[in-house]
Amino acid sequence: MKTEFYKRFDSGLRLVFKKMPGLYTVSFGVLVGTGSRYETQKYNGYSHFIEHLLFKGTQKRTALDISEEIDAVGGQINAYTSKDTTCYYTRTASEYLEKGFDLISDMYFNATFAEKEFEMEKKVILEEISMDEDVPEDVCHDIIAESIFGKTPLAQKIVGTSKNIHDATRGTVVDYKKSYYLPSNTVITIAGQADFDEICSFAEKYFESHFSDFSKEKIHKPKAPDYKSDFNYKFKDVEQSHISIAYPGFELGNPKTSAAAIAANILGGGMSSRLFQAIREKNGMAYSVYSFPSLYSNCGYMEIYCGTNPSNLKKLIPLLQKEMDKFRKEYFTKKEFDIGKAQLIGNTMLAQESSMTVMNAYGSYLLKKDTHFSIQERIDAIKNTTEKDVKNAIDEIFGGKCASAYVGKKVDGFDLVEKIR
Repeated sequence: MKTEFYKRFDSGLRLVFKKMPGLYTVSFGVLVGTGSRYETQKYNGYSHFIEHLLFKGTQKRTALDISEEIDAVGGQINAYTSKDTTCYYTRTASEYLEKGFDLISDMYFNATFAEKEFEMEKKVILEEISMDEDVPEDVCHDIIAESIFGKTPLAQKIVGTSKNIHDATRGTVVDYKKSYYLPSNTVITIAGQADFDEICSFAEKYFESHFSDFSKEKIHKPKAPDYKSDFNYKFKDVEQSHISIAYPGFELGNPKTSAAAIAANILGGGMSSRLFQAIREKNGMAYSVYSFPSLYSNCGYMEIYCGTNPSNLKKLIPLLQKEMDKFRKEYFTKKEFDIGKAQLIGNTMLAQESSMTVMNAYGSYLLKKDTHFSIQERIDAIKNTTEKDVKNAIDEIFGGKCASAYVGKKVDGFDLVEKIR
């Protein structure tokens, strides 16, 4: 039975649907190709600001109306902004899918950006920026992006800067929205129990019919940045020292991503991983230690993170370096490979039980790569990955220089993080 459906409309709008028989619900999302990666330094934070503002009222609905209408059908509505995507989504019983289309279409096309709401939401986002600074682990992830991407948009924070939000005017934010909320830069994505013909009818009624006066030009995609090997740090009066190192990796869709993900699992992907065992279980130097790949349309990196007591730094850094050297030189055992591979397959399969996860995966891939994504092809790619593939990925990723970052108190030894290779 066919379960994956795609359609490209005349305006350039794209649609993807993953049918999931047996569910009573459906997840519906509208993805727009914009985020901090697309912003100039002056407008950094605008994509996230717009995400907030679309919920603050339209020409026919107040912010309360939007909330009440989704609550009235027992559904959920929300949104998120990343470095390269803004997504608005609903999750409802299948019979209420049209309500999701109606609400998000109204927000997409008819948000008023009323001056009072505009100024009020500024205050909310300024609070969010302050809140983010109180989470040192997240600050460390932000800083490592600066270390590996330098002074490029990919290093910018998603929430932007306090100054940019404070100085933003309704006119500049509206103009930014008009530049990116275009049919060629928008993907409708759906996962769950629904009918494809009905979905296409809703998409035509609530989106395609409104795009007649919109530009059909495609958004200029950002160039891949040059990788850096910088060390950045931020002193904060917190209890732990937070460290990250990052190596240049593979982009989304690269056939080597499966091998890289298995390598990440072996190194720091679970309780049996090298770093978890060496740093936490055997030496008690951390509660949280892990590694993971970050993938973008034309670049990516592998990050290793650890949070520890400042008194452990001078012992932890050599231990981390020792484990990295061993990983590069000796690779892994057959048992580690089998566990890392099984873990990736299992996690991929488990994720498919969530219509929200599936909706995001299919939509994001179509938006960023303009091609179809298949869960089965993803699983098959992992299953076909060999030990040699993973060793080659380790050589390619960990064979060069890395970037590094530190967040915590100014203590003796913090600069040792810069020396990790």
